[in-house]
Amino acid sequence: MTAAAALGRHGVTADSSLPMSATIEPATPASHNPVLPSLGFLMADDPSGIREDEVAIDLPGQFDAGVYFIGRIRTPWVRREDCPKNPRESDALCLIEIDSRYAQALAGVETCSHPLYWMDRARRDLVLQVPRHYGERRGTFALRSPARPNPIAASVVTLRAIEGRVLSVVGLDCLDGTPLIDIKPYFASTDSVPDAVVGWHARRRSPV
Repeated sequence: MTAAAALGRHGVTADSSLPMSATIEPATPASHNPVLPSLGFLMADDPSGIREDEVAIDLPGQFDAGVYFIGRIRTPWVRREDCPKNPRESDALCLIEIDSRYAQALAGVETCSHPLYWMDRARRDLVLQVPRHYGERRGTFALRSPARPNPIAASVVTLRAIEGRVLSVVGLDCLDGTPLIDIKPYFASTDSVPDAVVGWHARRRSPV
């Protein structure tokens, strides 16, 4: 199945059909939502999107803010299970396409690239999750899973080329067609914290 077909099945095509100004809606089960959200397929609408021992909650009936999608990300992956576990696991060349109205904002971007993107096909209602790579249940805020109340992801990428409004990069882990919400510079002097530790992960890796 092509990326366009995979996205089109859920009301979003792979070209430019996502509105550049979008209100972020809570993921409600399809049975309670006669009109699926305009942002595309949400895993909360898919019964297979929840694993054994995971816990979902009812999201607030109203959202608090909106975002502007500034572009779209093109990657080789159209299925969640095909995505790399993290950006460092893949050397696949991906494209970041910027909407024309933001073209001038790319001035100087060739020296830095730190994209933030909206994981529009992730669940938003899970509070306890069982990641497939770990098999242990943990709270959403203790994980880097894309399933979270506001599924924002970030990555430090390697910029390979710029052609007009298209950035060729390495270091992404998202599905094809993922909306882009921002690009920021990465400052190693302030952003890098080499001694940062995720306690449960460090304990897991330590020899018994």
